Amino acid sequence: SVPVEFNTWLLFRELVDLILLNDFTSYICFALANFNIPEHSSFIVHVLRWAGGLFLFWFNVWVKNDAHRVVKDFAWYWGDFFFLEEQTLTFDGVFEMAPHPMYSVGYCGYYGISMMMASYTVLFVSLAAHAAQFAFLVFVENPHIDKIYNDPKPLRAKLSPSPKALLTSSTSSSSSTNAGSLHDHLSTSTALQPTLADFSHPPTSFQYFRRDLIVFKNFDLLRAADLFVVIIIFYATAVPLLISGASENAVQMFVVGQCLAWRIFHTYVLGAILDLQSKEKFWTKHYIKFGGTVKEAFDNWKSIYNLSLSMTYVTFLIASYKLYSLPFDWSYGTVLLRHTLGILLIALHIWTSISVFEELGDFGWFYGDFFLDEYPSTLCYTGIYRFLNNPEKLIGHAAFWGITLISSSWVIFGLALFSQTSNFLFLKYVESPHMKKLYGDEIRKEDGVSKTIRRVNIFPERVREEVSKIGAPQMWAVRRVVNEVRGSVVKEVRERVVEAAEAVGEIVEVAGNLIQKEHEKMILNNRRKSKIDPSRFSITLIPPRSAPIAQTPTSPIRTPHSSEPPSLSSSPSSTTSTSSRSSSPSSASPSSASPSFSQPISYSLGTPISIRWTAPKNHGRKDWIGLYKFGANNSRILTNVGSWGRYFYVGNVEEENDDEVESKDAKLRSESNANVIGNEHEQDKDDIVSGELTFRGEKLFWEVGTYEFRYHHDDEHHVLAISAPFEITTPVLTQSNLFCLPIIEQTLLKLVQKSLDSDPKLIPKSTNDDYVVMKEEHAKRIVYGIRMIFGVDFVWDVAVVDANVARLAKRIYEAHRVLTLGPSTKSGNPVDCDKSSEGESIQAIPH
Repeated sequence: SVPVEFNTWLLFRELVDLILLNDFTSYICFALANFNIPEHSSFIVHVLRWAGGLFLFWFNVWVKNDAHRVVKDFAWYWGDFFFLEEQTLTFDGVFEMAPHPMYSVGYCGYYGISMMMASYTVLFVSLAAHAAQFAFLVFVENPHIDKIYNDPKPLRAKLSPSPKALLTSSTSSSSSTNAGSLHDHLSTSTALQPTLADFSHPPTSFQYFRRDLIVFKNFDLLRAADLFVVIIIFYATAVPLLISGASENAVQMFVVGQCLAWRIFHTYVLGAILDLQSKEKFWTKHYIKFGGTVKEAFDNWKSIYNLSLSMTYVTFLIASYKLYSLPFDWSYGTVLLRHTLGILLIALHIWTSISVFEELGDFGWFYGDFFLDEYPSTLCYTGIYRFLNNPEKLIGHAAFWGITLISSSWVIFGLALFSQTSNFLFLKYVESPHMKKLYGDEIRKEDGVSKTIRRVNIFPERVREEVSKIGAPQMWAVRRVVNEVRGSVVKEVRERVVEAAEAVGEIVEVAGNLIQKEHEKMILNNRRKSKIDPSRFSITLIPPRSAPIAQTPTSPIRTPHSSEPPSLSSSPSSTTSTSSRSSSPSSASPSSASPSFSQPISYSLGTPISIRWTAPKNHGRKDWIGLYKFGANNSRILTNVGSWGRYFYVGNVEEENDDEVESKDAKLRSESNANVIGNEHEQDKDDIVSGELTFRGEKLFWEVGTYEFRYHHDDEHHVLAISAPFEITTPVLTQSNLFCLPIIEQTLLKLVQKSLDSDPKLIPKSTNDDYVVMKEEHAKRIVYGIRMIFGVDFVWDVAVVDANVARLAKRIYEAHRVLTLGPSTKSGNPVDCDKSSEGESIQAIPH
């Protein structure tokens, strides 16, 4: 009486309960088996250890109960993996306190039990178990949540300048920000609509941010600013490590003084500059005074800020290294515990920094709202800012405290305390006033952690107030440990696999060949037993509507009607729906399965490819056709290369396909020939069905080369028919056309439209229209086509940055003008395209 999905989910719930109960029971038994009473520990230490352990265990239980109160049984047992309800993600209760509490703070009981058992074995097993939970979250839960509940974001959103930026002078106060720069995420996805006539090309984020160096990310050795950072870091590191003739105390004083100096510069000097910039545009006015621009001023600020930030980390590490002593006995006292907690705090710091950058982007990371006025001012609390208003206050310096624990030095403790205090002062006297000036009452007064703790009535009011000020940093102490554990495990496994592969490589190759031969023999025997006749299966290529473009420029152009039988010469429909019809024996015979071209049929890059297949009426229900590179499979009986999603079923089989348009191509309505002949042999000939399939978009290879289609039997990889090989090509422009801007624009317009899957919402209608790139793959298609057609190599970011055919065509033209001695090199202007040049046909030549 209910859908099968619901009953399946009920069975799955029983399995989940069985596994979870056994998991908990086995862990408790394991912990009890490793129970330990530490020697030389006072009664107070035992009391504190058990009190802390019981509190963490109780907190674990409360988190689970509150999470179940919010998500109910449906989400508790992953119901949206089986069927969907009309609802959105809920952030209430414990879900406002920590990200993914079911996987993060929901397992703090592990560490409470480890404290009570006083066993490092239990602790490290708990870390491994918690890391496994995080692995499930990263690889299973998060991708599913993004697929079901989160809309895809374009790689480049169109941006609308704020009215204040258009109407005020450059000396006015900053009126917009990315919530990121000041601990809130800013949405900048509005449409690009110039509001003044002289603002025809409003600035975008990509004009101010392009592969900027962020610590060491996006490092480019051929960029001056990046090279200076490396040289300065090298000197700061080499001098104290390689200095000779000085006492150890003098070296230690040097590294400590160096660390203090960079911290003072980073927090107080740069903080003063930001304060002056916020109040009177000090930094921008300085560059404008000497003929510079806002972009130049901001670019220099980014370089100085990144250098200062990098040096604060490097000098602190150098000071800690010089004051660190390697333990002789790791089991003595709290040595192992200090190192473990220190590594966890470092991991917490790394995760916090990555989370902050993901929400802020380049704009917020470099305090862009102090310098740029072209951005809309809207606050949006997402990501890590959903739980904390300002994560940098405490957990943003977790690595400094982690290194302090590892070094076990009071001097390093003093440096970490000074760093933390300086950061508090910067946030209070520089960043907070700027935020209040920009947003006023829009700033949230209470974060998610404080709100959740305030609702818990178990704690006294005074305790709740104090905890809300602290921000509960311990909740984040475990979040990033999964990266450390997973990285080390993956690295170790990869190394072992490589070693094993090298040791047994030849044996595997020989065994693989023998297995393939035996498999092919088995397939042939099965065909004879099941009376499957491969000669009754065929795949025929349907040439494109236009004349085949694989002919050389001197070859006569053949039309489909002159080279194809009448039954196969019809062009594919403009839609993606699949048609099927019964075929006469003559039209389905193997002899007519391929057109009589002297050369392979060629399709332009991105052009949909239609094929016609024929098969007996009683063919397998899950017969399917896949697209492969010609020569990739070394057998014509068995396909041993994956199709990577480039396939369609030929029968009425429902496919899980994210592309609704493409999934329609897999639906067939086969009809047998109505003229049934009494002779059994003739009836077998008449019992043939055929259909058409159209491969487009992600179903195609977006690479020049030779390819083939393969017909497979009943959801297996047994080959029953192979199409004639065909080529995917790109047009090649003449040297004169490479400097004719209209021809470049028109050629590029067609390429962009095909690369964006001809989606009306994304493609440009003319060369002056913007296009929207929703996937990195779309941008890679565009730049690949540009490289093959125009001979200019771009990274895929370029297609996202320009997002306009005319701008991208101009970039291509300028690249040719600079790199080659074309007709426009001297003048710097595009050549005049005469009528013969504009009308010249652009033919595709196979590469």
